Amino acid sequence: MINMKKTFLSYTNFRSKKTFLILILFVTNVITFGWAYFLVQKLNVENFRAQYPLLDPMRFFAEPRDLLTTVQLVREDLRDLFEKEDLKFTSLYFEYINTGANISLNSDIRILPASLIKVPLAMAVMKKIERGDWELYNELIMTKEDRDAGWGDVYMKYPMGSPISIQNLIEEMLLTSDNTAYRILYRNLSLDEVRDVFISLGLDDFFDQEWKITAKEYTRLIRSLYTANYLTPEHSQFILDILSRTEYDDYLWQGIPDTALFVHKIWENESKTVILDAGLVYIGNRVYLISMAMDYEQEWFTREKALDIFKQVSTLVYNYISTANNETL
Repeated sequence: MINMKKTFLSYTNFRSKKTFLILILFVTNVITFGWAYFLVQKLNVENFRAQYPLLDPMRFFAEPRDLLTTVQLVREDLRDLFEKEDLKFTSLYFEYINTGANISLNSDIRILPASLIKVPLAMAVMKKIERGDWELYNELIMTKEDRDAGWGDVYMKYPMGSPISIQNLIEEMLLTSDNTAYRILYRNLSLDEVRDVFISLGLDDFFDQEWKITAKEYTRLIRSLYTANYLTPEHSQFILDILSRTEYDDYLWQGIPDTALFVHKIWENESKTVILDAGLVYIGNRVYLISMAMDYEQEWFTREKALDIFKQVSTLVYNYISTANNETL
């Protein structure tokens, strides 16, 4: 008589072993093909370097269609817009990352950075974490002096004396531009730790004597996160990911569809009628930096008119980069 239980267990064991072997073979093949692809790419890069020793080898990885060689057409459109609207107190800087092609209009105009200083402060915090002095889960105490009702609601969400994790403080500071979170982090950093960000990136003259900055210079901070040349890739990604989740969808974001990703930091001071938006736009493998600042009172604009100009500029740049083809330039 057949022992059905024993037969079933034997069949089950056979199936389990077979499944396990298939899984092992699959993983082995994936690793093998992965290494083969890596070695081929490495060889191709070495060949590229041998043939073109003075060129950037990273260009090898970019598709030819994404290496836009000129931005002259959109430069002309932007200049026409600036002339039409008589924009004398508006500054714009654009750069196509893949080739470095750029546009700079009214580049000498400077503004007070205000909330824009929160990005380099976050970079100083992450550098302290990289050194092992802090962990993201460490907590800092909110004091009476830290509480600031000017922007954000951390001062309301937590009672005075509350411990708040460093990760929460960074997210509040960058996502909602919270002033209280900024004050807590700044109080716990040394001046040298903050200065190190600017010195290491060669931004010694980032501020003028009035502590004002240009829109073009600010993009260098954003670019340093993209290239991870100050922080590690892990920590650069951490900050950029937070900036990608900001809730502010006015300003330059108006001209960018939801199919693209906009990683940016804004500052607006309605009492001083100043707006600035700066960040990275990702359209597949096409990535560009854009930063724009406007004192709309000096331009004799309402806030609504100012935001419309931001939208027009952003739309012109996005439409060009998303559709341009080297064959038609």
